[in-house]
Amino acid sequence: MAAAVKAAQCATCGADFPSRTKLFRHLNESGHGATGKDASADTSHAGGDASYDHADGTGGRNCNSNEPQLLAKGNEAYCEYYRRQRICNTNEEWSDAYDRLRRPLPISYRIHESSPLSVFAAELLALVGKRSGDEQSIFRKWSFGTEDDASIPMLRMTVTNRFHRRSKNRDDVSSILHALQELGAVHRQELVSAIPPLVLWAASNRKECHNDAPIIADMCAAPGSKSLQLLDLLCMHSGSKQIPSGLLVANDSDRHRIVTLCQRTRHVPRAPLLAINTDARYFPGIRRKCHLNKDGKEEGAFNIREKAGYKQKYDAVLCDVPCSGDGTTRNNNQVWKDWSTGHAMSLHKLQRKILQRGMELLRPGGILVYSTCSLNPLENEAVVASVIGDVGGVASMELVPLPGLAG
Repeated sequence: MAAAVKAAQCATCGADFPSRTKLFRHLNESGHGATGKDASADTSHAGGDASYDHADGTGGRNCNSNEPQLLAKGNEAYCEYYRRQRICNTNEEWSDAYDRLRRPLPISYRIHESSPLSVFAAELLALVGKRSGDEQSIFRKWSFGTEDDASIPMLRMTVTNRFHRRSKNRDDVSSILHALQELGAVHRQELVSAIPPLVLWAASNRKECHNDAPIIADMCAAPGSKSLQLLDLLCMHSGSKQIPSGLLVANDSDRHRIVTLCQRTRHVPRAPLLAINTDARYFPGIRRKCHLNKDGKEEGAFNIREKAGYKQKYDAVLCDVPCSGDGTTRNNNQVWKDWSTGHAMSLHKLQRKILQRGMELLRPGGILVYSTCSLNPLENEAVVASVIGDVGGVASMELVPLPGLAG
């Protein structure tokens, strides 16, 4: 009879595990730093560090440390490619950024500001952060511009490394967050995901392009975090009105994902939402329908300037296009194994067509924000530069400076 083969062993405590899945679960729960001998090949990285290390360099010996663990996964080609692209000013800056890319991403929740429970949710999350005893459980206010400018909304989020992980109050915290989400008071959303809608809103509310009833298109909306934020901004913009003014057209090419988006909006005011399911490259035009008032004059549902029967143009367009996602390594370790420059090159044509269609939808003076989850210039600067060149250069499209971020 053949002897049983040990699948993996924890190098810190010597415990044996029948599978690598159970080993990794043990490492995550206990904080032990080294993986089993059979897992070493998959967890090595460009620098050749220990296979699972802490940010403080203790190699996992200090299991009670509050420092986020440094995942010793990486990709030598990835590191060298972006070093040569000079996306950072110096090699030292890139080395620091590369280390951060291998750390776990903190869990964050956004306060739904138009909810009547927003103040209560903010105070409760701040209290929970103090009770957890975690120095990284913090409550921050993020905003664009200054607090004196009421036209620029404030973004409030709570960020923590311990929620849903090794907190002693795990059950209590999870229950509180789940209840707040069901009430529509908070939404799980990464901080970087909240930046494009805020930039779009702040830029489109400038005096020269302000509209009391903005028409917004989210061309690649699913799974819906950015659309929920835009709905929140529309509701805040409308003030005390029972039905918010304006319109948000949310689109995605995947039917199941757009259904998920609609389900996520069930606990928030969604009167301004129109969800459609189509390829963003062929985003459909919308024709304006007007009614006549008692004086025989046209009366638009959204106070739109175009004539009846004309295609509706948008005040703001968000193009969060499909991408390689190589900037999401902190919450998707599979990127380290699957990354290649070929993936980014294969998406370049698709991204250009979506951006071109987004520009066609804009009214004169409208604002478009283009964003990806990638660091690759082929998916960012190269796409924007080529499309602007195709539509007539800077004479027809103006690059708007980003509003300042204060928080």
